[in-house]
Amino acid sequence: MAHEQLSDSNRLVIEKRLGYCWVILPANIAAQDYSRIEDEVVKHTTGKEDRVVFDLANVRALYSSGIGVLIRFQKRIAKGGGVIALVNVSPKIADLMISFNLDKIFPLYNTDIEFEISQEELWNKRCSESKADFLFIAQVERNIYRISLSGEMVSSQDLPACRKFLPDPKIPMFILDLTALSAMDSAGAGMFMHMLHRIDGQGGKCRAFGAIKAVKQVLQFLGAEQYLTFYETEKEALAGLFAT
Repeated sequence: MAHEQLSDSNRLVIEKRLGYCWVILPANIAAQDYSRIEDEVVKHTTGKEDRVVFDLANVRALYSSGIGVLIRFQKRIAKGGGVIALVNVSPKIADLMISFNLDKIFPLYNTDIEFEISQEELWNKRCSESKADFLFIAQVERNIYRISLSGEMVSSQDLPACRKFLPDPKIPMFILDLTALSAMDSAGAGMFMHMLHRIDGQGGKCRAFGAIKAVKQVLQFLGAEQYLTFYETEKEALAGLFAT
């Protein structure tokens, strides 16, 4: 069993259970803690046919930064032919996941028992075979907009969530997680730029991290760097935003 102390009262616990890498998340997680959690879980997976469970029994609220971590892991595990599931999901968090259509890519289980019963079904189904549509998730976390974009931001996808996004003018900083954004065509790039224009028009500042080379090149060609700064990692993008 491996432990990493995040604070005096919260622990990340990673253990082997039922043949899975079982990740018990702490009750309270600050935005900057997610990168530490991600690094620790990566140490316990191989990238090939991994079986990973995120146990949310202690989690009181799940924000965009946390959802971004889950989406990145789903992409990594799916690529390696593995499976991922969320267990002990509260009704509140389940409603949140469903509202963002995340139940289509993450099997959700209310209890450990429910998950145990469905193990064989889950493995046979190979949730990694599910192809994620474009997902746009925006939430305010500690007076910062955390926005996660994943999948393919192309004309054939359903993009209204991004089109309809109206930022709160009272929130000055926007952190865009592009790690799981696998493609962007001219329609998607145009919509992305329109979002940046709206944010800039309200005085907001944007930082983006994790963009693959192809996406970054498209956005740079369109002059996105007038409105945002690119960073390689989440840690770099968050630098200086929180009091130590």
